[in-house]
Amino acid sequence: MSKFLELDNSIVESIDNIKFSTGKDVEYWKKNPYELPEGLDIDWKNILPDPPPNRSEQTKSELQYIHLASKTRTKVETKLVYDVDKDPGLVFVPFLQEKDLPYPKEEIEAYWSVVYPIVMNLKWLHNRPRPYQLGPKYGMEIQYIKTETHDTPAYPSGHNAYGNLVSLILSEKYPEYAKNFQVFSDQTGQARVLQGVHYPSDNDAAIKLTNNIWRDVKYET
Repeated sequence: MSKFLELDNSIVESIDNIKFSTGKDVEYWKKNPYELPEGLDIDWKNILPDPPPNRSEQTKSELQYIHLASKTRTKVETKLVYDVDKDPGLVFVPFLQEKDLPYPKEEIEAYWSVVYPIVMNLKWLHNRPRPYQLGPKYGMEIQYIKTETHDTPAYPSGHNAYGNLVSLILSEKYPEYAKNFQVFSDQTGQARVLQGVHYPSDNDAAIKLTNNIWRDVKYET
């Protein structure tokens, strides 16, 4: 029988109840949710499924993957972590420079200003714990890199949402390089897993979110 199935009832109940936060910040968000731009009609509460439960086999499998990935980070991967942590758009810039193409920072930020409140509202709605909060319950200490960008709940990944948004914008401008941009978007998500602060399913949700609302956001801006 697996260790996962051998957990006693008290530990199981504890795992069920783990959230990113149980403090005043949750209540504050409920009273003061992030405001969407006026005129943007998006049913954001129902745009994503719930994240995998804390006790699901998927969550356990993802934690095992994160545990190994964070424990075996290379220097190259660590650099990627810090680059993406600072600005997910940075991973796209060298390729654009190589092709002598501009990086439309102002346009990207205009789109992101519409997506950002949706991402933040979904984070607090689901209040998913970070991997380093949940991992120890399964005997897995996640060797995460502490920065200032993981002080909110995990689901969906904001950094990967930004990276995928950049990919969508650039792919529309330069469709011949769409596959390249998707690779860079995937790197922004993988960096957050390598850092130990996101589950792969957080990245899946971020991609689904931005893909689903991209046209609405484009129209709004």
